[in-house]
Amino acid sequence: MKGKICILGAAGFIGASLRAYFNNLGVEVLAPTRSEFDLLITENQFNFENCHLIYAAGIPRSKQNDQEALDQNLLMISNVLEKSKGILSFTFLSSVEIYGDKNKFKIIEETKANPLNLYAKGKVLAEEKLTKYFKDSIPVNILRLPGVYGVSGKLGLLGSINLSIENNTCFKVLNHGNDQRDFLFADDLGAVIEKLILKEKSHTLNVATGTSLRVREICELIQKTNPNFQYSLEEAGSGHFDLSFDVTKLKQVIDELKLTKIEEGIKKTFFL
Repeated sequence: MKGKICILGAAGFIGASLRAYFNNLGVEVLAPTRSEFDLLITENQFNFENCHLIYAAGIPRSKQNDQEALDQNLLMISNVLEKSKGILSFTFLSSVEIYGDKNKFKIIEETKANPLNLYAKGKVLAEEKLTKYFKDSIPVNILRLPGVYGVSGKLGLLGSINLSIENNTCFKVLNHGNDQRDFLFADDLGAVIEKLILKEKSHTLNVATGTSLRVREICELIQKTNPNFQYSLEEAGSGHFDLSFDVTKLKQVIDELKLTKIEEGIKKTFFL
C-alpha cells in the first residue's frame, strides 16, 4: 500500500481497532490526538499529505443526539476538509441509521435515506458534504455501518450486553427479542477498508454480513458462549424494527471478502 494511514478518532473503539489492524500490516499509521489536531478548532494545523484518511471521529448518538451535536459533527468534517490537501483517499464511517425504520425489504445502497434522529441526519449531511467537496478528485469511500462489535466494544446493542455481563446485571430485551439485526465484527472493518483503498475508486457501501438474526437468537448464542450472561424478554416498547441488508454490491466490489459470521464473532467477543 502506497502512503500512510491517518485515523481520526483512533481513541474510540472502532478507531482503535483500525489502528491495530493497519499496524499489524506494517503500514505507517498516524493517529493524531486532540492536542495535536482538535477537530473543533478551525485554526489547527496537521499535515495529512500522502495519507489515506479514515474518519472514525464524531459525537455518537449514545452520548449526545441534539442540534449542538449535529452542528459540531458537521464542523469537524468541515475543518478536516479544509486541511485535506494532498490526501490520497478519504474513508468516512457513516451509519445504517440513515435509512430509518420503515424498510419492509432488504436495504440496499439506493434505499432512500430516512433519518429519524439528528445523529442520522448529520451522517446524511456529512456524506453530501464529502461528495460535493471532493467530486472525483480522489477516491472517497462512504461506509454505512450497522452495529460494530468486539471484545472492548461498549456501544450499541452488543456493547450494552458486554456491559451487563461486566456489571452482572440482567439485560432487558424489548419486543420479546423479535427485532432482526445484522452486525459487523470490528476486526473485519480494517480488511474492508484496506481492500477498498487498494482499488483506488470511490464507493458507497453498506458493510454488513447480509445475515440478520432476531435479538433473542443473538442472546441465546451469547449465553451459550458465556453462561454469566442473563437476559429477560420484555414487552414491546416504541421504536422497534428490523434491519436486514442486501450486500450484493459489497460482494461485487470486494468479491474475495469473507466477513465473520455472528456465531463466530460472539465466540471471540463473549468468551469467559
